[in-house]
Amino acid sequence: MGEDKRNFPRSFLNSNIDINIKGELIASRVLDITVEGISFELESSIKPEALVGIKFKESESIAENELMAKVIRCRPLECKPIKYGIVATFIEPNDKYLMDVLALIHSEGNI
Repeated sequence: MGEDKRNFPRSFLNSNIDINIKGELIASRVLDITVEGISFELESSIKPEALVGIKFKESESIAENELMAKVIRCRPLECKPIKYGIVATFIEPNDKYLMDVLALIHSEGNI
């Protein structure tokens, strides 16, 4: 198994988000989250290196927020209909996001 390159632990976050791809908002679901990045699922693939906007909806763990991210990896998930697992790293996450995600990670739900 490959070496885990994360600097921070990841946490599951049962939350819906919107992904802004070239001005088009696409509904998505978070798979997991870290201070530096996020994984989410989509019905279509995104090329690595693509820039996307991640719009968090208000939830009990994360306040409404919007961050830019760069896609690192896109792989088909083992489900039908086929969905894609997208991994992206945040570009300059703001303090509001950092405070929310650090609180989440330090709760019981981190992996």
